[in-house]
Amino acid sequence: SQMTPRQAAERLFDRVMSDRERGQLDSASFFAPMALRAYGMLDSLDPLARFDIGLLEIVAGNPASADAQADTIARAVPTHLYASMLHAEAANARGDAAAAKRAGAVYLRDYDAEMAAGRPEYQSHAPWLKSYRDSIAGK
Repeated sequence: SQMTPRQAAERLFDRVMSDRERGQLDSASFFAPMALRAYGMLDSLDPLARFDIGLLEIVAGNPASADAQADTIARAVPTHLYASMLHAEAANARGDAAAAKRAGAVYLRDYDAEMAAGRPEYQSHAPWLKSYRDSIAGK
């Protein structure tokens, strides 16, 4: 294949997330470990890759691993939207509504300033970030 390792990982990520959105959870669960292995082959992990890994870990049934990715992102940039979003999604996966609400509040608090910061990693998920904001803000 002519794809770079990053492209291969992202393609598998897209497959898993598409399957998840369509309710094809068996397929998403089947491809999630492959996608995680693909991300594991990358030389370095930026916040976008860590976010993708965290979401894949949730699909794979490992919300604690998603929290670990969120913590790593937050150590580099405490207000990074991917950190609070991953914490909220991991909490939802564990059934911890209170923790999800707290993480959602952090996300809402930081959203405007973070989007204004123009981080390149937000570009690929900009509609998703806005939709997520609207969903937790009750819009």
